[in-house]
Amino acid sequence: MGGADGTIRMFAWPEMNLIATVKDAHSKPITDLAFDAEATTLLSVSQERAAEASGAKWWTVEKTELGEKEQQGEMSREMNLKHKSYLWDQSKMAHLVGAHRGAATHADGLTFTGFNSSKRKGPDSYVVRWERGCASRVVVAHKEGKITALALAPNGCTLATGSSEGEVLTFETQRMRKTVRIANIHMVFVTTLSFSPDSSRLLSASGDTSAHVATVSEKVQGGTVQALPIFFILLIAAIAYLIQRYLQASGAM
Repeated sequence: MGGADGTIRMFAWPEMNLIATVKDAHSKPITDLAFDAEATTLLSVSQERAAEASGAKWWTVEKTELGEKEQQGEMSREMNLKHKSYLWDQSKMAHLVGAHRGAATHADGLTFTGFNSSKRKGPDSYVVRWERGCASRVVVAHKEGKITALALAPNGCTLATGSSEGEVLTFETQRMRKTVRIANIHMVFVTTLSFSPDSSRLLSASGDTSAHVATVSEKVQGGTVQALPIFFILLIAAIAYLIQRYLQASGAM
């Protein structure tokens, strides 16, 4: 859990016992946290200026051996978080001015962060794809609206971003190509995104207290038009029309 005071707190699930605290992990509010697949490293991003390198940090998660010590009849667990490295690529990101927003990691080593620009000119936000600590690809995520949420599908194939305008975009992660745009489903900024375990559906929630579930494979425009089902409806209607014309022609003969 990341706090507005820059503190990171870790809790044991499902007991919700506090097992680690790092005060002053960041000098400004933490905006997102992401564990790797093995939960051995943690990525934290904050509102600090990214160019100062402190805006995105990797932490090593280490267990503390407590022997047979028990508290309230249950085995106690504690962890340590040690700062490992910063996430910034001066060679490819020197032209960017702003802060990271959103973080996601995958078992294959890919890492994604959102980046909101503070420049008056140019795109409002970007998605940054990282490989082994290097920015492998920087992509314009939104022509309008800052990134407010980010999530990676469990299969690692789809990345989703939510914007300050209540819009959701998805990307194919290998080439970082936009695949789905979902607009007009939220009145204000998106607060969180989450994929289903099979990566087929995407849940988005907003500051207007609304929630929306979309099928990732569908091309959605405006939050209401689903292109794939409509295509099949039109196809079936066309086939039915041809069969009817054939039967009429056969009857006339």
